[in-house]
Amino acid sequence: MVKNKALKALGKGVSYWNDWKKENSNVYNPANITGAILENQNFMEADFAEVIIDKASFHNVKLYGSNFMYSDIKGSKIKHCDFRNCNLHGTNFSNSNIFDTSFEEANLTSADFGSATLSNVIFIFPQCLLALPLCGCKDIADLCT
Repeated sequence: MVKNKALKALGKGVSYWNDWKKENSNVYNPANITGAILENQNFMEADFAEVIIDKASFHNVKLYGSNFMYSDIKGSKIKHCDFRNCNLHGTNFSNSNIFDTSFEEANLTSADFGSATLSNVIFIFPQCLLALPLCGCKDIADLCT
């Protein structure tokens, strides 16, 4: 029931989602949108902080400037997405498949990319060094483009 209400709110767009999340933070914390399918959508400046988004599908989604602080995105499929300038502090991307996606200038402090598959992913910012041990990379060339 809780998940269905969160998914319905998400389906109404970023403005509605942000308002719903703020108004319902005492009832639905953390919000759970496990298995959500986001395709060809604009969720710029969205508040996904502490949201459970496991096993979701993100395809061609604009997430520029969104807040994912301490959210779980484990086991998700992420392709052609824009995470530029996002707050991804403590976000868990473990076991996700991430392709053709930009994390430019995102805050990846304590983000977890353990066992994630990364292909053609762009990490250009000073904080990319913080993510090296989190994805098992030994060299900056393995992670940052």
